[in-house]
Amino acid sequence: MKIIYLIRQYRHICFWTLVIAVTIFAAIASYPKTAVTMAVHTRFLKMLDKDGNVLPEFSYREEAKIQKKLHEEGVELLFSAQNGNENEKSALEYLVSNPKKIDFAIYGNYGGYFSDSIREKFTSLGVVRTRPWYFFVKKGSNIRLLKDLKGKKIAFWTSPEGSTHPAFTPGGDKASPYSSDQFLEKFFELAGVTAENSTLINTWPKPISLQQNWDVAINPTPPPDKKNRLDDMMDVDIYQAVLDGNVKYLEFEDIEAIGKNLSEYKLVKIPKSLIDPAKNYPPENFITLGVTESVFAPKNLDSSLVLILSEALRGVYDSPTKLATKGEYPNFSSKQTFPTNKVAEKFYHDGDSSILKKYFSPTLAAFIEKLIFILAPLFLVIYPLMTLLPKALSNYCQSKVTKYYKEIYSIEEILKKDTCDHGVIQVRLDQLDKELGDLKLPLIHDQFVQEIFIVREHIEMIKRKLRFK
Repeated sequence: MKIIYLIRQYRHICFWTLVIAVTIFAAIASYPKTAVTMAVHTRFLKMLDKDGNVLPEFSYREEAKIQKKLHEEGVELLFSAQNGNENEKSALEYLVSNPKKIDFAIYGNYGGYFSDSIREKFTSLGVVRTRPWYFFVKKGSNIRLLKDLKGKKIAFWTSPEGSTHPAFTPGGDKASPYSSDQFLEKFFELAGVTAENSTLINTWPKPISLQQNWDVAINPTPPPDKKNRLDDMMDVDIYQAVLDGNVKYLEFEDIEAIGKNLSEYKLVKIPKSLIDPAKNYPPENFITLGVTESVFAPKNLDSSLVLILSEALRGVYDSPTKLATKGEYPNFSSKQTFPTNKVAEKFYHDGDSSILKKYFSPTLAAFIEKLIFILAPLFLVIYPLMTLLPKALSNYCQSKVTKYYKEIYSIEEILKKDTCDHGVIQVRLDQLDKELGDLKLPLIHDQFVQEIFIVREHIEMIKRKLRFK
């Protein structure tokens, strides 16, 4: 109980010492990072300058746009790849295996299976786009329906991702749940295509080109119109061949049925001339399959960082594009690999209502908001308790002593009458003295010790009066 006495006596010093200690601890433990790390493929590192910034010629890439937006928010975007060679695992797997090192990754919702133990550790900050997968056939092709693929030569580009028995080879491994190979595996399975009954041509690490002998080519990006772009998986000769009419984009006649069977993917309409209107490219409308891509992050990523990232993502993906209307992305309307991050969802729905961001940088504003959240209980709960609890105990102790004063006053009033029984009063005084001697209070300090002593002295004084009567 001594500590309660000390708190009462020095409560202001104790309280402000606690506030300062909590503030220092919060600053050390929870001040938002001023840098976040994004998982990327090794080939992307070739697009960075010596300071880790995306080179100007690759400013069209989403990584460059996110880096710019975060820089405006006072946050540095770092890029991290795995083992420094092209034969590495996906960015999603890199994130899942290094949640303390990697803050987020952008990857497709390919429909791979993940155990609950993994799903509960990661969240989605939203779908940010839909990436169409394109199918190409050469002039004169008889491929019309999905079933026509069986027995054909099919070209695609996918890295082995560290596997010694890559998928889509005779006796090869199943596609990793982390890999974009999930799309090809599900598509081939629906088409009845296997490495045994068809010729599957993985052109990796070279891009798909006309020099390779294929009947149909599959790729998640259209062919480039320029050479020497480091991020392309198709050769520029296919772009020219489409313009010349020697290669065309394929729309399966049963594409709607394909979409219903592969419900984790979306049907995407590509309008005529969408990619390059000046060259009428592509020359025809067609519908293809698309995969939604989300931003994934560890579930325990600081909520202030989630807000800053969400704001940057909305700044990058909210604008209209060739395949999206303004405000369509980011969203949570599609099936995703990991559960929705509630902080990001609320931000996209309600926006940022923070007044502090008008006056401070996002990271400092986020820290101040978090500090207010931490300190509020101290001011609303702890300080009142530090003030009221000692006072309540003091009042309790005072009431215990005061009742003896009242009874002694009553005895003195009785003694003024000649008819009082001195023997009874003497017995009661002895009882009171004994009770005071045995009195146990929850809080004993000088004030109440002194008051009890005064009451007992008063009792003794009345006893002396009785002896002289």
